[in-house]
Amino acid sequence: MTKGFFLAVSVIATLVLGLTFYLYYQKFYACGLGLSNSRETWGQFGDYVGGVSNPILSFITLLLTGYIAFKVAQSEEEKENREVRRHLFDLQFSEFKNVLDIMGRINGVPDLAQREAVSVLYVAEMGLISFASSNNFLFPFLNTEGNVYEILIERVRAIRKIYIEQEGPDVVLTPELDQAINAYWAASTAVRIHMQDFLQSHLR
Repeated sequence: MTKGFFLAVSVIATLVLGLTFYLYYQKFYACGLGLSNSRETWGQFGDYVGGVSNPILSFITLLLTGYIAFKVAQSEEEKENREVRRHLFDLQFSEFKNVLDIMGRINGVPDLAQREAVSVLYVAEMGLISFASSNNFLFPFLNTEGNVYEILIERVRAIRKIYIEQEGPDVVLTPELDQAINAYWAASTAVRIHMQDFLQSHLR
């Protein structure tokens, strides 16, 4: 569009100058008056050309200046928008990383004693709840009921409840606990896939 605009302005300016000379030619030279040897006449000719073309060319220059100023402002706005989007992406990536760190700590729970595992699960659950409740502006999908992060929180809560109900330092892998862990793995996989899809879509 920029090239087309400048081309159009150049054509208009050329036509203006050409029309100025053409009208003068038709009025004087074509009538058999010929070229004058008088400086005064040439001075009058220069005044004529300048008087006719200068206002028009000044208007064209004003248009060019306004257009260039507009394009510069537009470019700055686009640059600012890119910076905002990049900053937003960095925030989103950072929050996703926090969720991955939480899931990493949960993955180590089976190797812990009962009391320590309950503590880790509680902290993890609170971290996930904080992520889901305080990042609605970053992740609109968190406003959707039953999203994968809500399901993940429910799975962590279910595992923690089973751990609390068990007595003694050692945790017994009951069928109920095994089922809850498998459900957690499915939910965490869904979360990882969602994160990957979300980030890839926002990198385009």
